[in-house]
Amino acid sequence: MNLRNTLAVALLLVLLLSNFSKATQNSSCNLPDSIDIFILEEANHIWDAFGKDIWQGFDIDDISILLFQSSDQQWLLNHPNSPDDFRNTNYLNYSISIQCSDCEPLWNYTSATIWPLYGSWTTILPTHSAWKLFCEQRHIPGSIFTPDKLVLISLHERFHAFQMRWLEEDFKNLLKISTFNSPPESREEILLDISDQSEQAVLCIKEQQALFQAYVEKDALISQKDISEFLKFRNQRLMLMNEKEIETENFMELIEGTAQYIEFQLAEYLQNGYQSLDTINNHPEFQNYKNAADSPNLSINNAKNGILESSRVYTTGTLMCLLMDRYSKDKWQIELFKNYHDNKVNLSNLLANSIVLAQ
Repeated sequence: MNLRNTLAVALLLVLLLSNFSKATQNSSCNLPDSIDIFILEEANHIWDAFGKDIWQGFDIDDISILLFQSSDQQWLLNHPNSPDDFRNTNYLNYSISIQCSDCEPLWNYTSATIWPLYGSWTTILPTHSAWKLFCEQRHIPGSIFTPDKLVLISLHERFHAFQMRWLEEDFKNLLKISTFNSPPESREEILLDISDQSEQAVLCIKEQQALFQAYVEKDALISQKDISEFLKFRNQRLMLMNEKEIETENFMELIEGTAQYIEFQLAEYLQNGYQSLDTINNHPEFQNYKNAADSPNLSINNAKNGILESSRVYTTGTLMCLLMDRYSKDKWQIELFKNYHDNKVNLSNLLANSIVLAQ
C-alpha cells in the first residue's frame, strides 16, 4: 500500500471514529422527565384559558426556557439561538435543544431566575427532581417545590421574562450580572432583613397590617382609610431609609409583587371549576394541584401579623396589586412597566393614585 492510500485509509478511519463518537455522545443526550414537560404544558393551558383576564400582553409562547437538572443535564426549550453542540429534537410538542455529554453547561445553580443565554433572556427553571434534591441538601421542606406547585411557580418566573422588555437595565443592576454563570446575588444581601429592634421594624409591621386590613375589609370607604394608614406608615419608614434601600425595595416590590399577583389570580381560577389537562388530572404527582392556591394565600396572610424578612416584598406587592384591581382595574397595569423609567413608578404611588381617582 503506497503512502497516498495509507493516508486515505487513515482519514477514513478518523471520520468513522468521529461519527461513532458523535453517535455515542448523542445516545447519552437524555430527554427531560415527562413530568417537567407536563408542568410547562399545564402552565400554558391555564394561561391560555384565563391569561387575558389577568394581564394583557403577557404571551408565554415568546419566552425561552432552560430546564436545569444538573451541570451536565439541561435542556433549552424554544430558544432562538441554541449552542451548536446541543442536539436539537422535538419532544411532547416542544422544540428542545439537549445538552450532551461533551457540552459546556449553560447554568450551574439550582435557582429559578432569568438570565441572558446566547443573546436571549431566558427563564431558568430547575426540574422537579432538582428542586427535591436542593431541598433535601438544605433541609428545606420539600412541599414548597412539588410538581403541583411548580405549575404556578413556572408562570411566576416566566412573567419576570415578560417584565424584562421594559426593565432590562434594572434587572442587570439587581442581579449584578458580570458573567453568564455567576450566581444571582441573594435577595437577603440586596435587600437586608430589618432588625426587629429598630424603629423601622415597628413601622414595617404597621404598614403590612394596615394593608392586610384594607384587603380583607369589604366596605370600600373603610378599606380606603386603611390604605391611607398604610401610606402614612410607609412614608414615615421611607424617612429612615437611604436612597439605595428605597430604590431596591420599590423595585423588588414591583417585580415580585406583580409576579406573585399572577400566581394568586390563577390560583383563584384553579378552585373554581377550571378543567386541567388530562395528563395532570390522571397523574399522582399532581393530586393536590387544585389546592396550589395555598402558597400565594399563605404569603398574603403573612401581612396579618407582619414579617421583617426580605420576602415581605412579595406580600406587600401582591396586596397592592389586588387592591388596585378594586379601584382601577385594567388601568394600573397598562402603563406600569412602560412608564417605569420616565416616572420611576412604584406600586405604593400607583395605589395612592388609584384611591384619589376612586374618590
